[in-house]
Amino acid sequence: MNGRSWLRLGSATYPVAAQVAAAPAAPLTLEQAWTQATAHNKEVQMQRQQVELSAELVKDRQNERLPRVGARGSYAYLGGLVAYEAHAWLQNPEGVAVPASSHAVRVGLEADWEVYTGGRIKNQIASQVANEVLETERLTLTASDVRLRVATAYLDVQRNQEYQALTANNVKESQRRLKQIQSLYKNGVVLRSDLLRAELQLSQQQLLLTEIGNTLTLTNQRLNILLGAPEDQANQLAPLRLPTTALDNSYADYLDQAQAKAPELR
Repeated sequence: MNGRSWLRLGSATYPVAAQVAAAPAAPLTLEQAWTQATAHNKEVQMQRQQVELSAELVKDRQNERLPRVGARGSYAYLGGLVAYEAHAWLQNPEGVAVPASSHAVRVGLEADWEVYTGGRIKNQIASQVANEVLETERLTLTASDVRLRVATAYLDVQRNQEYQALTANNVKESQRRLKQIQSLYKNGVVLRSDLLRAELQLSQQQLLLTEIGNTLTLTNQRLNILLGAPEDQANQLAPLRLPTTALDNSYADYLDQAQAKAPELR
């Protein structure tokens, strides 16, 4: 009885585990792809470290204005010492014990402060601050470049997925049409050239479907590389929602704004 119930339990829980393993992943949005790529991109990480290094150098230059203070001390314990009077050891070689304290302490403090340096420290601080601003701009430019590449790969994957679905429907339609033409050809309604034309069209569409699949694999691998994910990971992309609001400014206004603020046009 126990053996039968154990077998039934095993057969009942197996499909549940299979269903959990086959559960689809959540769709990947473009914003999530941007966040993941920025967090894993080596160029962004290196540039972020450069910004942190520049900030530390600014602090080091600012600390040079402060006075340099140093303290030192020493401690010694004197034990088992005897003192001898001058030339007295000839008459009294036993000596006299030292009555002073056996603890010796020495403490010292020194300070160094540059009163005037001719503006050297001030110029160094200004130079490091400008370098920090420059590294921050480079970080922004690097992150924007990564976002652009991710958006390009993301849209390429979506475009090829839509193209693949459309071509697959065309292949099914061509197969259905080919069966009809084959039936008509057997009945002598159409010519053999019509049959060959339908077969050629189906072959071309199947070849195109294969090419789209290969292109989709390459674009998906490129997206995974940017995301820091395994190359063979299949991505389920969320549909894009394009804004439907009208533009507030004219083309000339946006062109002037790009020339004034775009890092590539500065």
